[in-house]
Amino acid sequence: MLSEYLFELDSKTTAQIVTLIGGIASLFHYLAPKRSALRWGLWKEEAHNPIVLWLIQRTGLLNCQMALACLLTFYYNFSPTDTIAAVFVTWSLDSFYTAMFRTIPGGTNNEMHKRGHWINFLLSTTAILLHYWKPRWGDEIAAWGMGWALFNGLLFTLLPSYGLYQWGLPNDRKGFNEALFRIHGGSLMQVAAFGFLMMKGVASTRALCRAMMLQAFQFCLSRFVLHEDDKVGLDKKALNFWILFYIPAIGSLWF
Repeated sequence: MLSEYLFELDSKTTAQIVTLIGGIASLFHYLAPKRSALRWGLWKEEAHNPIVLWLIQRTGLLNCQMALACLLTFYYNFSPTDTIAAVFVTWSLDSFYTAMFRTIPGGTNNEMHKRGHWINFLLSTTAILLHYWKPRWGDEIAAWGMGWALFNGLLFTLLPSYGLYQWGLPNDRKGFNEALFRIHGGSLMQVAAFGFLMMKGVASTRALCRAMMLQAFQFCLSRFVLHEDDKVGLDKKALNFWILFYIPAIGSLWF
């Protein structure tokens, strides 16, 4: 079994396997959100809801950024500052494209939504430019930005209805949007914690371990505390798979 195999690996090999599996899954979420919604167990009518598809795609993007950061760190030995600069490039491009060209139907307050993306664009672009012009300033802004993203990820995980409001997204009576935004918050916590801890001098494997702990916390919260598999139909098998994948990976990275 994969879980038993992960326990036997050294931390860097585990990190590389996590990068590979996470990257494949995140690309699936980003490129095929409808099929991903069905895979997560959402009912067919919800799998065509534009807000649901948007949330799945945004979660996929965050996990793609996490996979990119791990790829550059564990396969190509990039420094933490160069790794985070690369992540900010993707953040900047996506925020600019979304703010300029994308409109989310289904009751979204697009003005508020676009304003959030413009703020992300300005922050990430400033960090990128300063990274090459004034590295010390750029690194400080990048660390601050990752810390702020980490705080927001925790807030979105615990209070997803507040996160939906902040981004101009509507809630729904069945709780689909809240459940998916909670997963989105867990993914945001993971990538932000990984970047923030590396910027603060924590070893890359330890930083990945602690970042994965936050995502595992979100999965366990959804599965065992809030029982969102029963309330909104999230697939138990999907949640169980990721929990059983994360726990041995965390153990391998830690020990």
